[in-house]
Amino acid sequence: MAAPLVVAEIGLNHDGELWAAKTLISLAASLGVDFVKFQKRNIDVCYKRQYLDTRKVTKWGTTVRDEKLGLEFNEKQYDAIAEHCAKESIGWFASPYTPGDVAFLEKYNLPYTKIASQCVCNPVLMQAVHETGRKVIVSTGMCTKESLGDVVSFFGDSLIHILHCTLTYPTDDKDVNLSAMTTMQREYPTKKIGFSSHSQKIIYPVAAVALGAEMVEFHVTLDRNWDGPDHAASVGPVGFARIMSHIESLRVGRGSGIIAPHEGAIKKSSNYAWR
Repeated sequence: MAAPLVVAEIGLNHDGELWAAKTLISLAASLGVDFVKFQKRNIDVCYKRQYLDTRKVTKWGTTVRDEKLGLEFNEKQYDAIAEHCAKESIGWFASPYTPGDVAFLEKYNLPYTKIASQCVCNPVLMQAVHETGRKVIVSTGMCTKESLGDVVSFFGDSLIHILHCTLTYPTDDKDVNLSAMTTMQREYPTKKIGFSSHSQKIIYPVAAVALGAEMVEFHVTLDRNWDGPDHAASVGPVGFARIMSHIESLRVGRGSGIIAPHEGAIKKSSNYAWR
């Protein structure tokens, strides 16, 4: 069984702290993860002003705007992320939310651009991504069957990975719907189908691999109790390590599929009188 690509979604779980991002990058690298992923947004373009002005008391201030701005990295910080990923020999990419974010990320010559679930209904963003010519990953949390077909047609060969996703944080068991991934495998046999998890439970990325996911993505955090919007839908360091261990066990345990006794069983059976 080929190992799936594993993406550790750091996203905004660095809480605007570069040391936290670097710690998560190093943890992911030590566990054998293929990529870490971030989110890049121009807050004033991405969100409605009325929403940004909504009162919300956090460690960053008293409005949603304060929180969103506090969670965003600037160019110097992204330069440090790129440098640290290179040092740790781990890949990285990001989800842009506006055309300006697409242009910003072009500096880093990333292997993929990820279209977040919220952005599949943003044709201006998707056009900007398409024009870069980069390989694309799409999460399907806001897709109907018909709209996913439109996305696949729009990106064509540049769309490499389709990740089944449920856009609730954290996702209840009854809403995970892993069977949708199996449906996508039938519908799009030329695409690499995978799973993006928003569950706290480690079982779902592992189960997705057992079902043949070619890429699995899940949110990671240093502490689920930190401020910030995504920590509750993430796995901590212990759960992170367990997911990676289980995925490796599945890879090894899948075996060749050949029906034959193990050589150890043959040797042991030689002790029986009828052998």
